[in-house]
Amino acid sequence: PAPADFLAAPRPDAAAPPAERQFRAWLAVFNQGCRASLLECVNDNYPSDGGRIDGGLNFRAGTGGFDFRKAVSATATQFTALVQERGSDQFARVVVTVDSSEPHRILSLGLRAIPRPPEFAIPRLTAAQLVRELGSKLNEDVGKGLFTGAVLVARQGKRVFSGASGMAKPATQAPNSPPTR
Repeated sequence: PAPADFLAAPRPDAAAPPAERQFRAWLAVFNQGCRASLLECVNDNYPSDGGRIDGGLNFRAGTGGFDFRKAVSATATQFTALVQERGSDQFARVVVTVDSSEPHRILSLGLRAIPRPPEFAIPRLTAAQLVRELGSKLNEDVGKGLFTGAVLVARQGKRVFSGASGMAKPATQAPNSPPTR
């Protein structure tokens, strides 16, 4: 749905408090990464933030967006939740405060990085799992143009994983390799 229609669209969470609905609407549009959609959403629902669209889009590019993890508290005018960056393991606490009267415009929206909550602990991996997961993550990031460089993982002085992608010196077409600095 279009940003302005997002709150009016029939949804299973239509009974959610206004602050939560505004948060979910903002998050959906923010995660799209579309300047026009974000500008429309902000102009309609958070006009005091309208001048910071490009900063918001740069933030979106750096985080990859956010995945909702948990509601912490909810009232009609304030919603607090935990979110996780899509591009990393970083968690953040988001607090959205809205006007008490219709159309419940956003008064403030704050994101603050927090340590990973214990309930979302990352499971420990075996060495074989680490190599598999790291290889997959690096291939994914290389494919998206998010990584170029060299990686070396060692444990107790023994190499567990190494790999490289991209150019160390694009001008000379010298490729990265594990010893590349």
